[in-house]
Amino acid sequence: MHDVVVCIHNGHKDVEDCLLSLTKNWNPDLLQRLILVDDQSDKKMEKMLSSYRERFPYITVIRTEEQSFYTKAANLGLKSSTAKYRTLLNSDTIVTDGWEERIQAVFATSEYVGVVGPLSNAASTQSVPFVKSTKDQTAINSLPEGVSVEEFGSFVREVGASVPIPFVPLVHGFCLTVRDSLLAEIGYFDELSFPRGYGEENDFCFRAEDAGFLLAVAVDVFIFHAKSKSYTSSDRTNFMHAGMKAFAAKHGSERIKRSIRYMEAQPHLQFMRDAVANKWPDHYQVSA
Repeated sequence: MHDVVVCIHNGHKDVEDCLLSLTKNWNPDLLQRLILVDDQSDKKMEKMLSSYRERFPYITVIRTEEQSFYTKAANLGLKSSTAKYRTLLNSDTIVTDGWEERIQAVFATSEYVGVVGPLSNAASTQSVPFVKSTKDQTAINSLPEGVSVEEFGSFVREVGASVPIPFVPLVHGFCLTVRDSLLAEIGYFDELSFPRGYGEENDFCFRAEDAGFLLAVAVDVFIFHAKSKSYTSSDRTNFMHAGMKAFAAKHGSERIKRSIRYMEAQPHLQFMRDAVANKWPDHYQVSA
């Protein structure tokens, strides 16, 4: 089966949007448990999560005894699952109809597929249509005026259905689905090197590749990413720099640069970026 893990620390509006989308699009034939890791949120959030748990029997809430921060919280959630597929989903996301079916379809292409992620508006090189980031923040593509997340997702689904699966060296951590056999082979996220996140998923992807597993992007799946404001800009910058330094120390700067260049130039990802930009040229300011 397939479990979903969401790590939460406050961010009430984002979390509510995320949980509404998950429960609205929950398919019990394909999804088993929704595991919410409450990393010492406030009482208001604790009450809200309790309400969701009472309303939806497939929801499990795990509250940490002290704030663990992202990497430990993610590992706690993943380890609490025994499912074949485990999706680690950010709490500031909105999923679209049928997302899990199409993620699972990518895994079904080969038993060696170990990691799969979707497209998004804000997920670095998995973003559509623009991927270039600033030094402090991933590029955030706003949706065209009057276009809902579901409408945008339907367009991506329609266009991406005929596009070959891109196999890639990196998958963004905002929505990362992993196979159980990969976790059994390489273990979980590196809590010591990446205590606040910001690099733990990249390290995991390289370790998965080194163990002989394939990583892929489901180009017919769109998941909206609001980009939480949990950290100040200065804190985010510090955590990003610390994470990149640890990542480079483990795997080398050249491998990182090579992987990023590959992701930016990957033709099937670029096809999807172009398709979105050309669908709404006025919004994305695409010249004729």
